[in-house]
Amino acid sequence: MIVAGVDIGSLTAKTVVLQDNSILSYSIIPAGPDVVQVAEHSLGVALGKAGLERGDLAAVFATGYG
Repeated sequence: MIVAGVDIGSLTAKTVVLQDNSILSYSIIPAGPDVVQVAEHSLGVALGKAGLERGDLAAVFATGYG
């Protein structure tokens, strides 16, 4: 099963893509005022590195600052 976790902090957004407890890819990008856009971009970067699309994910988990 392939899943992703996204964390939006005050300075950076981090995403990790996992398959069966192994890291497939990750991204760390600067955060900005539009947290939805930042989360989508961070997820897109990590998925692109892994050669995956959103439809390949079984679940996405998110957390954030504030």
